[in-house]
Amino acid sequence: MAQPAKHHTVKSLAEELGCSTVHIYNQVREGKLPHIKIGSSIRFPKQLIEEYLNEQWQSSLNTTMEGGISTMLTRTTDGAESFQRALETRA
Repeated sequence: MAQPAKHHTVKSLAEELGCSTVHIYNQVREGKLPHIKIGSSIRFPKQLIEEYLNEQWQSSLNTTMEGGISTMLTRTTDGAESFQRALETRA
């Protein structure tokens, strides 16, 4: 039985995030995505990408919703679930 991949390729990360490979390459060039280079190949450790996206999600929530809903959010591994709970609490 094959083990799941521990790294994304540029193509697999673009597919998962719903963006173009050009966007991924731009983010790498600008130093915005955690990655490793193996020769000329670029790989994205899945755990680091997940942590990075969670940080971006939390940062985005805190920036766009200062005060209100963001104060009810707790840092979890599933930001969407936390966000949904906060909306239900507020309603």
